[in-house]
Amino acid sequence: MRHLLIVGLALAPLPALADCPVAADLAGGVRLISTAGAAETFTLQNDGTIEVFFFYAPGMGSRYHLAKGTYLLDHENIVSGEIVENSTAVYKYPVSTEQLPDPAPGAVWEGQIAVHGDAPRASESQSYAFGETRELDIAGCAYVSLPVIATFRNTEISFQNVYEYLPELGFAYLASSGAIGQDPDYTVEIKLIEAVK
Repeated sequence: MRHLLIVGLALAPLPALADCPVAADLAGGVRLISTAGAAETFTLQNDGTIEVFFFYAPGMGSRYHLAKGTYLLDHENIVSGEIVENSTAVYKYPVSTEQLPDPAPGAVWEGQIAVHGDAPRASESQSYAFGETRELDIAGCAYVSLPVIATFRNTEISFQNVYEYLPELGFAYLASSGAIGQDPDYTVEIKLIEAVK
């Protein structure tokens, strides 16, 4: 009986590692859900950018695009499931997006960004500093991660975001946010990562 039990265990399905998203899933979308209930979906676009939909409550959130899975290109607010008119901000870098550093250990970029659209500010200073790779467990899925410290300064506010860039998937998600150089006052814990079916 003991041998039968061992054989049965050996034949039992292993944990569903195959359910952990891979790069090929990005074409259809990869969704992250936090313990607070916020959902963020990353989808690869034909031009190589990543489109992101973020919802902190049903129908309430934002849409934005990332160059190289990291650099913010634009942002729009969403209310009641609809893009809010006159909420668009477009971020123009002083170099082409191709010239921005690829996410890599030790890479750094900083500069003045022109902000166009409906945002009241005309420009802001941004910086991105990439750390060293490390192993990261995201809701039971193992990924290599590259932490990114990004700072944003404009006439209205200054703050710092810490992102986790996942080379295997090609995008960075927000891990924490707060005042520059201080401990974060907002952190994100992911309870689920999945391919959008």
